[in-house]
Amino acid sequence: METERIGETVQETINLTPGFSRPLMDWYQVHHRDLPFRRDREPYHIWVSEIMAQQTRIEAMVQYYDRFMTLFPTVQDLAAADEDTLHRAWQGLGYYSRVRNLQKAAQIVAREGMPRSKKELQTLPGIGPYTAGAIASISFGQKAAAVDGNVLRVFARLYNIREDVMKPAVKRKIETRVLDAMIEPYGDFNQAIMELGALVCTPGTPDCAGCPVNQWCLAGDPASLPVLPEKKRKTEEKKTFLVYTDGQRIHLEKRPAKGLLAGLYGFPEGAVPEDLTGIHALPGYDHVFTHKIWHISGWLVPVDEGTLPEMYTPEEIEAGMAVPTAFQPLYKAACSLLAEGTIGRQPDSVNTPG
Repeated sequence: METERIGETVQETINLTPGFSRPLMDWYQVHHRDLPFRRDREPYHIWVSEIMAQQTRIEAMVQYYDRFMTLFPTVQDLAAADEDTLHRAWQGLGYYSRVRNLQKAAQIVAREGMPRSKKELQTLPGIGPYTAGAIASISFGQKAAAVDGNVLRVFARLYNIREDVMKPAVKRKIETRVLDAMIEPYGDFNQAIMELGALVCTPGTPDCAGCPVNQWCLAGDPASLPVLPEKKRKTEEKKTFLVYTDGQRIHLEKRPAKGLLAGLYGFPEGAVPEDLTGIHALPGYDHVFTHKIWHISGWLVPVDEGTLPEMYTPEEIEAGMAVPTAFQPLYKAACSLLAEGTIGRQPDSVNTPG
């Protein structure tokens, strides 16, 4: 505490930065993971990594990040990419709207330059408060909070916040706490909180004994925090897809430009005609999206060569076409049957596949 004299008035200036900030930063310097996008502060690298990490575990995401940067080493390369190449580069990450927004934003940045402030960054497609805060603090050294799920959990426990952390007012409260705690370099501070949440203050049972800020934590039962809204029940839909083949190639078609899996390659949906012969059942499975579940069945349907357009060999598909995860089991099962020479053998009866 310091004392200042202003005229005849004596004021006490108190350092309001919480005591855990420095121990947290010291811990981060020793224990942080060596990740490729942390090796420099290039805004493009930080930006792409944060978009990828939104729905993907960091350990799984790294291989996709490396591949993406090999294909699109600069924001100009990303801005100029064709749609199929872009989707193929994102294959395996899902939530393809992220990469479409990423390219839209890259095209703006290629023309106008990269914004530097959190407020300006949020004007770009696909960049919300968290990603904007990460870029502004890590790349440009600005005092900007980057509040993601890890940060919400860590601060809900540190301050024993027993309110729904997804409510806007509670998020604002936590962001204020983060800003109060921030010390320079601000980008490292944000990453330190994220890293603490990822490695120590984890969901479920946190490693309180190994936590560098344990002595400042106000939560009596940290495993019970954060408070989250009740999950909505996912809608369930039955889907039947037809995989047409001429024995060498497979029919794929682009899905509509809007809606689920927009603009990606897939198989046509429909019922199996009663008089169709020579078909083969493909193994059924469930695919889980954010808000719904598809119960998927499929049939491999032989057609004469030239009957359908848009027929591709497996080599052509795997070289440059983005088949989303929802269709991958059907595609792989069809390829296995083609490789075995199954087409032309005795067909299955038309029953719903298991």
